[in-house]
Amino acid sequence: MRGLLYLCCWLVVSGEIYAQLPESRIINGTVASVSDTKHLVSIRLKKNDRNFGSGHICGGSLIGPNKVLTAAHCLFNTSKKRYRKAKEFVVVMGTLNRYERNTGTIVSDVSSIAYMNTFTTDSMRDDVGVMFLRTGLPVNSTHPTVAPIQLATEPTPSGVTCQVAGWGRTEQLLYSLSHSSPTYHPLLPILSRTRCRMFCSLPM
Repeated sequence: MRGLLYLCCWLVVSGEIYAQLPESRIINGTVASVSDTKHLVSIRLKKNDRNFGSGHICGGSLIGPNKVLTAAHCLFNTSKKRYRKAKEFVVVMGTLNRYERNTGTIVSDVSSIAYMNTFTTDSMRDDVGVMFLRTGLPVNSTHPTVAPIQLATEPTPSGVTCQVAGWGRTEQLLYSLSHSSPTYHPLLPILSRTRCRMFCSLPM
């Protein structure tokens, strides 16, 4: 569960994922290295990604050779009030700067998506989704820039620090293209539900 808590911590804090909450972004982060973020993927709308990186809507974490953990609201079309189809997405792995393709970049279509039926955009409860990739990593792959995150096998207590990564802002400034590399802050603690409720107005 430690890895899952790590990922959930990252999903909640990422400024790209919770962009509608003005206080929820990565603040005072530093530029991450490839070794820190091999699991990090860019989730994009295929129709908007004609210019590489322009279709980015959310981040996600590779949790298996062909599985990506993200937020359910990243899969939801709020204007049409329905979940998007898997074919509308493309997932990009192996690049720190989401606007630059390199020799280690992997681009994959999505074969299917899964989400909690209890999720609603009103409460944001159970905001968890999974994407299944058409082009995943081979089993036991040693790709230089892409690897699933290692999941722990036991619960992690509150207070333990976790690394947060994503394409959010590094300062309390308006978003700009200069902040296109993922950032991380390795000393953010995992909070208990009770303490989370003190900082977040959404039900948990």
